[in-house]
Amino acid sequence: MIFPKDFPARIGFARVAKAVEEMATTPTGRELIRHARFSTDRGYIQTNLNRLDELKGILMLHGGIPDSGYSDLEEIVAVLGTEDLAASEAQLAELRRALQTVRALIRAFRDIAPGGHLLRLCAGYEWPEGVLPILKRVLGDDGLIRDEASEELYRIRRELRKRDGKVSSLMNSILAEGQREGYLPADARVAVRDGQALIPIPAGAKGKIAAVVQGHSRGGQTLFVAPYAVLELQAEIRGLREEESAEVARILLEVTNALREEREPIRGCGELLVEMDVLRAKAKYAVRVGGGKPILVEGQRLYLRGAKHPRLLEKMKAEGLEPVPLDIRLDKAQRILVISGPNAGGKSVCLKTVGTAVYMLQCGFLPLVKENSEMGVFDSLLLDIGDAQSMEDELSTYSSHLMAMREILRHASPKSLVLIDELGSGTEPVAGGAIAESVLTELGDKGPLGVVTTHYGNLKQLATRTEGLHNGSMAYDVEGMRPLYRLEMGVPGSSFAFEIAERMGLPEGVIARAAEIAGTEYISLEEQLRAASADKLAWEQKRREIEEASRSVEHLRTQLMEATGDLSAQRRAIMSEARSEAKRIIKEANR
Repeated sequence: MIFPKDFPARIGFARVAKAVEEMATTPTGRELIRHARFSTDRGYIQTNLNRLDELKGILMLHGGIPDSGYSDLEEIVAVLGTEDLAASEAQLAELRRALQTVRALIRAFRDIAPGGHLLRLCAGYEWPEGVLPILKRVLGDDGLIRDEASEELYRIRRELRKRDGKVSSLMNSILAEGQREGYLPADARVAVRDGQALIPIPAGAKGKIAAVVQGHSRGGQTLFVAPYAVLELQAEIRGLREEESAEVARILLEVTNALREEREPIRGCGELLVEMDVLRAKAKYAVRVGGGKPILVEGQRLYLRGAKHPRLLEKMKAEGLEPVPLDIRLDKAQRILVISGPNAGGKSVCLKTVGTAVYMLQCGFLPLVKENSEMGVFDSLLLDIGDAQSMEDELSTYSSHLMAMREILRHASPKSLVLIDELGSGTEPVAGGAIAESVLTELGDKGPLGVVTTHYGNLKQLATRTEGLHNGSMAYDVEGMRPLYRLEMGVPGSSFAFEIAERMGLPEGVIARAAEIAGTEYISLEEQLRAASADKLAWEQKRREIEEASRSVEHLRTQLMEATGDLSAQRRAIMSEARSEAKRIIKEANR
């Protein structure tokens, strides 16, 4: 399940899909990318990851796959399924290009990655035997029916060439005679109007050539005439053209009928090419932005290393900059990360980066993460971000957030990923903070993984004292008063409200009065939260180390038992062999 419906647009994925769509060449492929399906099928996701990663490597290291010839072949498949309907020359030429592309792909995968995922994909489709030889026999390199496609067509076109030659020779002869006699200018040339060869002649010399006037220049000073002798030849040519069209139509129907029994394999080749078109577009985008194949893990776990949001990456690269990569870990021990800190510090970008990485993975794209990242598969992605107020439903910003919270709480489960930006914002702080704390507590009980951003101190305290919740903050340079856009796990963030106010030039008296109103308890609370979170993080790290050590001890114990068993077996084998040897020696001594 995806909530809300515009989830892709909210996290910035819609523009990613658009960029990938533009790299595809088939209409069907572009449609599939535009409407990428969110999958919860772990096997499908793993298979897709393997194929994309292999193709990405081929593009980066070899590049030896076709750039064109991808077609869904829907038109010719439809023709082959309709009795007495013949394919056109263009459709047959498209079929030939498509099958040549399939053959080139298979050869490339066989040479570059024998036994690989892409070669196995191709092997899943039946090859239409005999189709390419038929097309080679009837189609020329230009995609048109060859003269040799039939004896009759060869005869007709031979006669056409003869008559075309006669027309050309006769026209040149008439021109030369006119120029010698002086009634045609020296630069006169045969003109072609509406496909008919004509001689331009001055209006005053009209009777010099036995011809029919077919037109004149705008001023009427030049006439365009067709000599009678040429008209007779052109009539013969028209008759031959009709014969040619009829013979080509007969050949096309004959070829189409010969291909009908290969309709299903041809359809399969079209499906394969669409799938390869989609994979190729996704792999090309992954090469461009640095998409990688994460480790697909069982259970509820998400460990992103070096994650980047693709749209932010491309925007910053255009400015000659590089975004700060995100490292974030969510698991059963630390299910929900509560990120706090000043505005414009990168909290929302962090949340969108997590959402985009997971959504890309489960929609069949390579996410922008390092390849040692570990990603589980979620049944649902639940999001509340941005101002979603509805004028039609007369909902305020806060009301729309509450409706989102209702849906998130209704559908959240241990197999969900929940992403909430500025939980509890949009209303009076005390009430908003209280509702936010209650919502976060309920989410903690339901067990999803998630990222929540906030400014509320009570949510930081809740994360400090509640199992399964933990604090995080976006690093901030206090001296330079600038965000560093780096996530720090285990440490709650400060809004740095007073420091930023001072940096922005707010009067000292106003800042001092504000500090008095906030009181020393506010300052000490921030310090206590940081200390408590640091202690909690240290104990959680220690617990993970103990669990890891326990697993290592268990592994060593298993190895020791296996080794002990092997030694016992070897001892028994040696004793048995010694007894057999002793019996043999005694037997020989008694002879």
